[in-house]
Amino acid sequence: MKKEYNETLIFYINTLKKQGIIKTWAEGASIYYQVEKSEITPSALASRTKSQVFSTSVNPQLFFNYCNMTEGLVKREEKLEKKEEKVLDFDGVMTRSLSIPKEDYETVFGIDIKKDSPDVIKRKIQEKISDEVFLLSYLGFNPGTFEVRKIDLGGWTTPVKVKKGNDEELTIVQNEKFTVTIAKRKEPVLYYTKEECDKWLSNFLSSHYLTPFDFFSERKEQKPALYNDDLIMISPGLELHLGKLATKADYEDYSTKQAMWRIARVAYEIVEYQRQVRAKGLILGIGNDFFNSDTVDDKTTAGTPQHNDTRFKEVYLWGKVGYLQMIETLKEEFEKVIIKGNPGNHDEKSSFSLFTNIYDIYSATNDPKVDVSFGFKDLRYSTCQVFGDNLIVFSHGKSPEGKNLNDKKIAESVKYLFPEEYTKAKNVYVFVGHLHQDSEQKFDNVTVIRTASLTGIDSWHSANLFLGQREGHSVYLIDKKKGYVGKKNITIGEDEKENRIPGLSRKSNDNVYEAMKRTLDLNNESVNRQRANDRLKTIEKEISKIDKKYQELIAEIQSILGSDVEITPEILASLKKTLGYGEETKPLQTEKVMLLETRAKKK
Repeated sequence: MKKEYNETLIFYINTLKKQGIIKTWAEGASIYYQVEKSEITPSALASRTKSQVFSTSVNPQLFFNYCNMTEGLVKREEKLEKKEEKVLDFDGVMTRSLSIPKEDYETVFGIDIKKDSPDVIKRKIQEKISDEVFLLSYLGFNPGTFEVRKIDLGGWTTPVKVKKGNDEELTIVQNEKFTVTIAKRKEPVLYYTKEECDKWLSNFLSSHYLTPFDFFSERKEQKPALYNDDLIMISPGLELHLGKLATKADYEDYSTKQAMWRIARVAYEIVEYQRQVRAKGLILGIGNDFFNSDTVDDKTTAGTPQHNDTRFKEVYLWGKVGYLQMIETLKEEFEKVIIKGNPGNHDEKSSFSLFTNIYDIYSATNDPKVDVSFGFKDLRYSTCQVFGDNLIVFSHGKSPEGKNLNDKKIAESVKYLFPEEYTKAKNVYVFVGHLHQDSEQKFDNVTVIRTASLTGIDSWHSANLFLGQREGHSVYLIDKKKGYVGKKNITIGEDEKENRIPGLSRKSNDNVYEAMKRTLDLNNESVNRQRANDRLKTIEKEISKIDKKYQELIAEIQSILGSDVEITPEILASLKKTLGYGEETKPLQTEKVMLLETRAKKK
């Protein structure tokens, strides 16, 4: 049987929301329950308001009665003096459904539907839903008395008829639904809402006199700084040689799947470094021999044949997926990500095409956190960016048709390539690749910084004995006034060189781009998951180290007591407790449990 709703009351609740008297549809659903003593979900309430017309859906007299009762809504059959406050209390376990329509996303989750990507929306929802205090308060339970036992995530799409003029259109509304299992705490804890704390403080100050010694000095509201405005991080183009084929028959294996794993590794390490230094921005280069070849027949820009492991279309798509997922992941960690062109001698055309693709995407979306630098100077072989007293330059170190440039020549060229910027700068830093090695040389106020390459060693490098160099990447920290103040080397260890992403699904009905994104699995969620896993491994090592220390200590005690004294498991546990093992490992064990619980919830 189809459920009948009080359409007049729904129209009244919609009026309250439009005027800002209530903020969310959940508040509206609560009002509906107070009046009708029957439930309506927030999403159903939001959906029904879309097709309502005052003249056909609403009883005017009843609507005006509701308007007169705004301060104290009661069921129509009841009198005001009989109104009783609903107390949310029970024994045992209760399951409540929480459905939140998109209209409430901004208020409840802090989501901007128009600007936030699906991944960001999903992350914000999951972070909010994992907050037990939010869930209990939102559902009307005291977090000090009740606890959340289980959360089941779900969702659905609802077809809704929307009236536009004299016509009706069918639109699909996406809803999120969460089933929450709630139970009483065995040991209640004190919990006060912000409003209760504010009320207590107001009452306290109104009932206490200030002495002649005024300890209450005026203080401006200060929010903790999220970023250090004086710092910017520099990541030159990833010298990955994506698509290159190398084999142990010559020296070592290297493939597209290994290269894509290294992109994810770089993104992860940048996030780790950023969470330590909190730089305001990131300058990210695109190119720098990111692609191994530049033509459909696997040749460099100048026409030198290359050994690749897959066709040019897939190589290019992998590169685009890698850089875009990297940008989307890193933009959540910085206030601004600035994209600069940084072409190499292997990939001048391909890297420029990728650079323009990235510009098109972020120009069309008008993303406030990503700035693709696209002036005429950005189309040159060497590009620059000014930050405070610093001039930052990207140059590969060899053009496709030119010769290798030594560091001195590169340093001298800056004042001719960027004369205005050079004159004003106190410090000049030129980030150069090509030689696949780390080095720093200073010429007056110009520092030339060579960066390592992420690529594996192929047959050409092996035959010419270019061996032993570090395989990796580096990111640098620049201070507005002080200049170059920090660096993080990201190195692919010998035990990591075989790491690779899984094979790509090749079903004919798959969207290739989406399949590549799933296979790469590079986003904020995957980075946080990896950080948690790495921390769990570190905790295990720390606990193992503590275990070893106590075992050695107890063995020493046993040697003092005599070898004939048997240390049973019970005696061992007692000794460890007496010596303080529990106190030393408790913080680690607590953190371990929290990480495991968080991981289980996300699964």
